[in-house]
Amino acid sequence: RSSMLPAMALRMAALAAVALVCCGAVGVGARPLPELPNQFSVTMEANMLERNATFYVEEIYDFPMQRSRRNLHDEDGSMETILEFFEDHAQFRIVAASATLDEDADEVEFNESPEPTCTVSAISSGFDVVPGTDMEMRTPEDIFHFSDDMGEVYVGQALVRGRRCDRWDSESVGQVSKDHRGNDMVLTVYRSHYFSAEGWTVRGEAHQVPVMIEVEGTGNLTETGHVFEFHHQYHFSNFWVGPKATAQ
Repeated sequence: RSSMLPAMALRMAALAAVALVCCGAVGVGARPLPELPNQFSVTMEANMLERNATFYVEEIYDFPMQRSRRNLHDEDGSMETILEFFEDHAQFRIVAASATLDEDADEVEFNESPEPTCTVSAISSGFDVVPGTDMEMRTPEDIFHFSDDMGEVYVGQALVRGRRCDRWDSESVGQVSKDHRGNDMVLTVYRSHYFSAEGWTVRGEAHQVPVMIEVEGTGNLTETGHVFEFHHQYHFSNFWVGPKATAQ
């Protein structure tokens, strides 16, 4: 479920089956991140290298209408859909029925999960929610750009999945945060953001959209002193831009 995807991932990542080939620096240094569309749909593949695990999230995002939808695909094949309507402060969580193969049966049988369930609640936190606010929806920049204190630097171009991309790097040392249990921790985080290069077309249209985000670093739990490492890659594909993408 969504809790299985680290908060860093859904606040909105690098080496597995992806080839990164440096293509030479173009205006290395100060260069702003591209502006992002405020209506889109995208599929995200989240690879947690330290866990040997991959998760998929389908996101439909509509900032003007203050609504979003996410389909979260779990390891067991089940899917959870989260609908958020920010003007109504309402969140719907729908868990779809799933089926698994019973290999011990005399004949091929499927064990079906219970009927789909729907839970309604007030929006409190999540991928599209600005932390510490009264259910304020994140902007596209909040989701896909660096935080204000990370100081990104443009480092040139690279090929990601055969697509020419602009790359920005940043680092944050001594970042104070909390884990999913609420324990204090101090993070050292290195991030690389890849956006399709200016002029690169998808379906005949040129948009600079997120292609990959890589996050790696170390964390230190304040209370126990336990140190852990993490390395995540988030690959974005099937990025549709505009209101038509959100009318699903």
